[in-house]
Amino acid sequence: GTGFLLSNAGKQRTWGVELESSANPVDPLTLNFAVTWLDPTYISFPISSVGNLTGTVPAGIAEWTVVLGAQWEQELGNGDALIARSGFHFESESTISEGLAGFLPLGQAAAIAAANQFSRQVDDLSASLAYGFTDLDLELALWGRNLLNDRYLQQIFDSPAQRGSIAQPNPLRNEFL
Repeated sequence: GTGFLLSNAGKQRTWGVELESSANPVDPLTLNFAVTWLDPTYISFPISSVGNLTGTVPAGIAEWTVVLGAQWEQELGNGDALIARSGFHFESESTISEGLAGFLPLGQAAAIAAANQFSRQVDDLSASLAYGFTDLDLELALWGRNLLNDRYLQQIFDSPAQRGSIAQPNPLRNEFL
């Protein structure tokens, strides 16, 4: 609990498939779609902060990621444009830490189990409405991020000098303008 061990895995393998597509079904609507499937594994990670992680799944890597987007750009009579955009970002549930070294006195399994209870799933909806000044190459926008008020941990770690305590340095994930 008084320091951190930063170490590199010997070898990690990640298999995956990604598909990206966009369509313009009717003018002025554009739709975007992307999906990624990942299957990561530590092939060799014998010296991590919580012991040998060889054969385990690295933390923070979602198996599924899906991004959906839409944009409606309506040209106005004066050459300017009104633009509405929306996007949704989804990441399937994943653990956020391989283990918590402060729990090692209870054994490697306890250190890993202590971290495994902390996971995240991302469900992030954003939208904006903009006015584009064509002659000025300028766009003014009103936007909102995280409109579903999705809250999740991004990172956890052992609190320094407080055995058995966990810290999480996440900022609030809710932003509006």
